[in-house]
Amino acid sequence: MVGLVIDIETGSLRLSNDLVISYNYSLDSLKMYELGEIREETVFGNGWARYVVRNLKIESNYYFLNFAFYNGKFKEVIFTIDDKRHDLKDLGHRWDDWDEKEERNLAIKYNEWLDKTIGKERKFNWGEIWSGYDPKGGSSSIGLRYKDIIKD
Repeated sequence: MVGLVIDIETGSLRLSNDLVISYNYSLDSLKMYELGEIREETVFGNGWARYVVRNLKIESNYYFLNFAFYNGKFKEVIFTIDDKRHDLKDLGHRWDDWDEKEERNLAIKYNEWLDKTIGKERKFNWGEIWSGYDPKGGSSSIGLRYKDIIKD
């Protein structure tokens, strides 16, 4: 797995040569890029908003990115990586072919990807990066969160 680049010095994400997002990047700026095949915005009314990008192709991989913004500024992203395009006909979680062992193995692959791309360290001056399996949601992902997530 290659593609998306995480700068461990700043916490910035390089999605393309033209787009590097980092702490305080605005939701409006991100929306201008019309990334991926489907984009969905949810505003929660408490300062928080989510912006989901499905099937963003970077090199040979497809990304599903779930950005969190507070007062319009980038605070967190949770994402998955796949070498196959996601089927967008069924946007929900497909339980008929779900396998817990496969999801847990995917979490291991994500940890290996992080080890290879950023090293073993997961906490930084700017925030943290993690990967793992969520038993409540039945899925595995990679996450990046900036420190002082509520502060502006």
